[in-house]
Amino acid sequence: MDFLNAARIVDALGGVAISLKSEELPFLNNYLKEISFAGDVLVPVTKPGLQTLTGRQAVAYTRIRDAGRGDYERTDRQKAVMVSLFSKMQGAGVDILPAFLSEILPNVETSLNQMMLYTIGSNILSSKSKIIEQGRFPLDSASKGERIDNVWYLKTDLKATTASLYNFIYKDIKPLE
Repeated sequence: MDFLNAARIVDALGGVAISLKSEELPFLNNYLKEISFAGDVLVPVTKPGLQTLTGRQAVAYTRIRDAGRGDYERTDRQKAVMVSLFSKMQGAGVDILPAFLSEILPNVETSLNQMMLYTIGSNILSSKSKIIEQGRFPLDSASKGERIDNVWYLKTDLKATTASLYNFIYKDIKPLE
């Protein structure tokens, strides 16, 4: 899915609750301008703290790289948006699923049919577990950011990353970083 469709999905659930830091605001508002089209009504974010972001604001928030720990913190922002979306869906329950799927499916490319997505979604939303197990891979110990020809790359130890990802998924060993 692209930025616009990701924003539509957030808007379909009424936005996401995110706690913003003051140093993120100028970057968020800059990206908000970048992903808007002529004639769009831009609603800049003017204050830090917990608030509900619109779809476009949430997408702009997830793009921030230049505040905090760079790309590492950007992945934290992306996870925060996903967790907020999931919490909203859990709060609404399984009954929201048919309307939500009909709203978002035109914005998503997948090989799964609507019935399979409904089954997966209802199993997740009716699950007793309300915790999303998370990890960021590669771990800091298995990667290093580096500029090559003025482009930033994350160089990764693939063997160590494969092992830590395998341990997380199949052995329930949580990463230490």
